[in-house]
Amino acid sequence: MHCKGTSHGPRSSSARDIVVVLNNAMAYLRFSKNCDWYVFDEAQKGESESRLAVWHKDHKEQGVSYTADMIRNMLESGDYSLIPGYQPQHKRMLDEAFEAWLNEQSSTEI
Repeated sequence: MHCKGTSHGPRSSSARDIVVVLNNAMAYLRFSKNCDWYVFDEAQKGESESRLAVWHKDHKEQGVSYTADMIRNMLESGDYSLIPGYQPQHKRMLDEAFEAWLNEQSSTEI
């Protein structure tokens, strides 16, 4: 399985290529026939901290999302076992999506 992002213009190997905008929300991976993941910035009403929703197609009803600190901890430890549907072959693509989201979070804090 390989998830491809949507971009306009020339392709590069950057994690930025997997970022797409859907309904005014930033999506880093999205469901398609080639992708079992939907990873997007989840706006939480009344919450000051952004969360990243990480949904596998077989577990989307669980609707899990994580704070920036939780995503950083997963990246540092390499342990994604808390993510429903996660398998080791998904690690690289999730790493890229997580890093792109954290970069967005950093740029909005400045």
